[in-house]
Amino acid sequence: MIKLTLPFATSANHSHHYGSGRKFLSKKTKDFRQQVQDIVVDAKAKIHGTPRLAIFYAVYPPDKRRRDLGNYEKQTTDALMAAGVFEDDSQIDFIWMVRKEVVKGGMIKAVIVENDDIDAIIEHYREVFNG
Repeated sequence: MIKLTLPFATSANHSHHYGSGRKFLSKKTKDFRQQVQDIVVDAKAKIHGTPRLAIFYAVYPPDKRRRDLGNYEKQTTDALMAAGVFEDDSQIDFIWMVRKEVVKGGMIKAVIVENDDIDAIIEHYREVFNG
């Protein structure tokens, strides 16, 4: 099991820019991915091989604005993959997200487990996000 506290993600709605017929990652997305990379390296967080995975996200927004959580899931999952936590997001069978209270600056808590026992996965969720 890997537990990480990440910065609040950029929205997938603003992740790319287009120019000269090409698609580019935005500066905010590049900065977010670099921050995630630094956290992953410090935590030595890596899933070895290609097991099936389940991911839990607790999203602590920086303010009370309306937000589509799906936009933040994709950015966070892509950043974790780019940082080498797992090989490919096609390994993920189960994603559970919950919106939590507003915290200054925002953050996302992520828990990544191998998806071999759904009961154990639900218990991890209870421990991490309700305890």
